[in-house]
Amino acid sequence: MKPKISDPPKFGTLDIKIPKDPSGISGKDDLLFLPNSRTPIPLITDTFEGQALLVLKPQKPEDDKFYHERIFKGKQRKFEIQIQGKFKKIPKGTVYIGGEITEGPMNLGLVTRGLCNMLLGFARKINSAMNYSFGDKEQEELPHIVFPLWTSVDKMVVTKEGESVPEIGVLFPEDEKERNKRRGGSGLGDWNTHDTYSFSFNSMYVDLPAWKLVSLPMMRDMDLKTFWGTAGLRLVVYENEGSRKMKHKKEENKYVLCIETKFKEEEEEEEEVMEDGGSGKSDGRGGSMEDSLPWGRVMKKKISRVESFSELAMLDNDDENERGTNDTIEGDSDDDDDESDEGFFDAVEKMQSMSLSGESRTRKNTTSSEDASADFVERTTRVPSSLDPRKNSIVDIKASLLPIDEKTDYVGVKSCINGNNLCPGFIDMCDMKVKSRYTRVYAFAVDGMTKTVFRTPAEFNRYFPNEVTAVGSKPPKSSSPRLSTAEIQRRIMGSAYKLAVNGNTRTSSDLQSFSLLSSNFDKYFLRGPRRSTVVATSGANGAGVLLEGAVARALSETHFIEEWAVLTSKHLAFYHPDNRSPSFRIPTSEIIRAKKMEVKDCPSFPTYSGLEVETLGRIYYLMLKNEGLMKRWIEFINDLVSRFSKAGGTLTQGNPDVSRDSSTTSASGSGDQQLNGGVGDDPSDGFLHKSSVFKCKKRRLLNCRKFCFRGSLADDLNTGSEESGMCPNLVVAEALRCALEPHDHEGNNENLKAFLNHASELKRCHIGGLSEKAKLTFFLNLYHLMITHAYLILGTPTSSFKWISYFNMISYQVDDDIFSLTELEHCIIRAGMNFPAQFLSKYVLPTSRYSFALNISDPRINFALNCGSLSNPPSVPIYYLDRLDQQLNLSSIYYLQESVTVSPQKKGVVITLPHICMWYANDFNRGRPVDVARYCSSFLTGEKQKLLVLSLDGAGSKFGESGSVSIRFENYNWTCRTLTLLDEELLAMLLSM
Repeated sequence: MKPKISDPPKFGTLDIKIPKDPSGISGKDDLLFLPNSRTPIPLITDTFEGQALLVLKPQKPEDDKFYHERIFKGKQRKFEIQIQGKFKKIPKGTVYIGGEITEGPMNLGLVTRGLCNMLLGFARKINSAMNYSFGDKEQEELPHIVFPLWTSVDKMVVTKEGESVPEIGVLFPEDEKERNKRRGGSGLGDWNTHDTYSFSFNSMYVDLPAWKLVSLPMMRDMDLKTFWGTAGLRLVVYENEGSRKMKHKKEENKYVLCIETKFKEEEEEEEEVMEDGGSGKSDGRGGSMEDSLPWGRVMKKKISRVESFSELAMLDNDDENERGTNDTIEGDSDDDDDESDEGFFDAVEKMQSMSLSGESRTRKNTTSSEDASADFVERTTRVPSSLDPRKNSIVDIKASLLPIDEKTDYVGVKSCINGNNLCPGFIDMCDMKVKSRYTRVYAFAVDGMTKTVFRTPAEFNRYFPNEVTAVGSKPPKSSSPRLSTAEIQRRIMGSAYKLAVNGNTRTSSDLQSFSLLSSNFDKYFLRGPRRSTVVATSGANGAGVLLEGAVARALSETHFIEEWAVLTSKHLAFYHPDNRSPSFRIPTSEIIRAKKMEVKDCPSFPTYSGLEVETLGRIYYLMLKNEGLMKRWIEFINDLVSRFSKAGGTLTQGNPDVSRDSSTTSASGSGDQQLNGGVGDDPSDGFLHKSSVFKCKKRRLLNCRKFCFRGSLADDLNTGSEESGMCPNLVVAEALRCALEPHDHEGNNENLKAFLNHASELKRCHIGGLSEKAKLTFFLNLYHLMITHAYLILGTPTSSFKWISYFNMISYQVDDDIFSLTELEHCIIRAGMNFPAQFLSKYVLPTSRYSFALNISDPRINFALNCGSLSNPPSVPIYYLDRLDQQLNLSSIYYLQESVTVSPQKKGVVITLPHICMWYANDFNRGRPVDVARYCSSFLTGEKQKLLVLSLDGAGSKFGESGSVSIRFENYNWTCRTLTLLDEELLAMLLSM
């Protein structure tokens, strides 16, 4: 008796079927397809007849022992497709195999598009004959990535008529020499109608049940929704008679196989809410208010999936855009990212107080140092085992902070005028004694701003204790509680040094003594490594290295790190001189140009020279020892960019023109292959930033293309006027106008760069002095700017479950502070209004405090804010101060005229209001549904307004008592789209008709 064959496992996360018409729309006639079937599924199309199997790898081998033994044992593949049969017609074109997306075109942000380009480059290395498309607007071509079947399938067995075909459901037996010859050739296949073809295709990178890309080199696992949202994935084999460069139009594809897979969405309970007889519980005001906001759903069920690249950017690589995997910081505890998985911020970010004294706070697991370095704020790195006999032990250094009286507040921007230039930044310098470690010191512009010296907080306190006490005792209270500890220290010392320089508390000899203090930091900064692992382990004769030397890279406006820079034909990479792995690198293909920083834009580091390396999304800033070295780096980088452009985007390795600046050692350079170091190029690095000036936590700054070294944190804040607020409002209006213009992802990016530059200029704007009306104008435009910016860079949120992490991450730096989209809406714009009418919202929404938060309450704000949801209008205006009231009315009419319905029925009238009216019902008079409806009626026009008013008048003061009127709230659509610019004149004309 044969042993009983076990039933196939169930994959509850997937819907799998064979569309009846692959070139059309899926329908009821589609056939269900059972994965891991014990018998092959019949396959009959216009061009092919046979059988097929789709075998998915379960999480545990025991879940499907049948196919584990036959297909997956000892293999890393996540699925395998097996097809066996005969062609009905001899293919005239190329037969392809691969994947299609059921909906197109793909709506990709710049970061996701960059990631796609990386993955496509990886796939092209596997098979250069790959054909791909992101889809077209005409819907003629589906998004796809396919390869010629003959050279791409894992196994191919051709069986002549009369011979036995191989068993399906086990690995097909193909001779290894014949397999290598077939896969290494350029043939398209010798097809006929009498032979039986048995072929299989598999992948170790696509986990269909988990709906993820997995095991990618140097990358985290990624949710497939990152790329195509909620659309399905079709595993296809088809014939296309066009050339490789032509469109693969779905009507022209002759499908051999099409297996459509779709990930099952989480069931979302969105109930329609109504006044009389509706579902849900009463709120005690005559309306049913039970609802589930996105934050409510997340609280019900924690979601661990990474669905979007915006979330990937937030995971445990919080500092990857600033330092590498081998570098860690024993930083201040209040700078750490300690939020929950949902990414909420502290309810109130408490103000920390500090003072300068000789005492120090010590961290856990600290060790003492024999010299003054024990008093420094230190950085440490994890030393690779190949370099350190301590086998990856962490070097823990005593971190000396500046203990302060708890009553002392932050030293704010207004007290740092000139002091900001006197103490322009803090620098993480390569430690002179301990291998692979950084030491943090602070820069001071001394001797009449003609010289830069570097001192520790303890050293500064020894020279200026009275000034520190004076500054620490009367600080302004307007500073952000989100400033980082290191930035607070810098501002305290800058203000204290300003007092010493400008006041009468110090003699010139005191200041000179501070300037002439003997320091190894002054002696060795940017003079090259004392021990160079990078150089010592290099390839022969510097193959591939064009230039290398010591630089200080700006991590934020006031934070620099000393590194060893290496320029090759592929990357501009940055290293701790003792480490082989780079902490950060810029692909040379992304560099637009290098140039000298203008004097007005340079940080105040006298005698040092500044260099800008420009890419599309970011400008990277480097500090060099002198102008000669700066010019040399500019020459080499720009020459490489020019040669790269002329070569069509590719350069060969081994360029003989190797050079080193004067700060390098005499050892040979390093080839690019040795310098890769296992660090992947994260596309989000080019558009997102985690500022070390602030405690960013899960926030990532989008307006980061340019750093504002002078202005945003110091002297020349753009204050505008109390009456008009013209300066900040003009800046944000121009930025929003640029954002709403179409951006060419493939061609000229000048308008995109202009938009990103305008967004960066908002760092300089000072909002605190504006009137309430001017601030409302500014923040409404800023909200839509941030929404548009986020969707352009990261794409839209993929589901309602992901709104929290998305909107809590997207942040801007404005007026010496940072805030996320959620904080902008609920803590700034709606600060004087009500929380959403749901119990959980009061506990999970941030309650961060901002000095420039609005104090007004205007229900029209609910209709003016537009997050891009399909429940909202598709367009937004640019708000102007001189006609703000008129524009708010127009926006309310625009919103409500489309979303409010009044439907006479046999038993009465049904009024449907937008869902936002239920969430924020308390903003409308007493918050009853009748109050909401009456308010909305004033912004309706024509018959709709007349019918609504008559219905409400007949309802009585206690709404609903007549039984003739009921109110429903329309379900909210969490799908988002990119906003467009509203033509107000056209809208006004249409509304008047």
